[in-house]
Amino acid sequence: MLPAHIARNIQQQVLFYLQSTFAFRDRQAEKAFARFIEDPETGLFKGPWIQLRRPFRPASDQCVLPFDLTIPFRPFQHQYLAWRRLSSKEKAPQSTIVTTGTGSGKTECFLYPLLDHCLRARKSGLKGIKAIILYPMNALAADQEKRFAETVLTDPALRTAGIRVGNYTSRYDPAEPGAAQNSGFTGMGKTAGAWHGVTNHAEQQKNPPDILLTNYKMLDFLLMRPQDQPLWRFN
Repeated sequence: MLPAHIARNIQQQVLFYLQSTFAFRDRQAEKAFARFIEDPETGLFKGPWIQLRRPFRPASDQCVLPFDLTIPFRPFQHQYLAWRRLSSKEKAPQSTIVTTGTGSGKTECFLYPLLDHCLRARKSGLKGIKAIILYPMNALAADQEKRFAETVLTDPALRTAGIRVGNYTSRYDPAEPGAAQNSGFTGMGKTAGAWHGVTNHAEQQKNPPDILLTNYKMLDFLLMRPQDQPLWRFN
């Protein structure tokens, strides 16, 4: 499909809708309305635009990262500011809201502080779940599971420490009708070219992950259902 043709078709459809919806008896008002819609300079539809560079400002190359982890890229300024607030190294993390554009690395804003925290907790002998991340949709949790798994398994320090990420949603819930008792992955890895965390529920209850990915409804079940209590035994 040609984007220019698609854009023109959409314009024609919108134009047809507006002209059929708004009918003016006054000819001057009708002409003014037509100019508002169709004028190439001041009308409703604007031409194509090109963005020549990304608007996200990089952090200073002199900035000191508040992690024990090694970050394999130079962060954007908003990532660095988020890391300073969310880092648990020698201080308590601060509540933080990150609102930036698509492709700005919002996941990394909380991914690295959590993994860095889990690394120190593991080295100190702390067991059990250390972070819970709630998602509105299982598909988003599954996508983020891949991001976490890839980061952990490609970082020597995290992999050696045995950091585990678990995805605990109804997708692999044995309590759901028709679900297999042994569904999901029992370990982190890469299967058929895709990274994955631990998704088998029984395995996560047996050996709770460091980071738990779930949704608010499943978390409600996990806090109430007797069969899920082993998940919290170290907490």
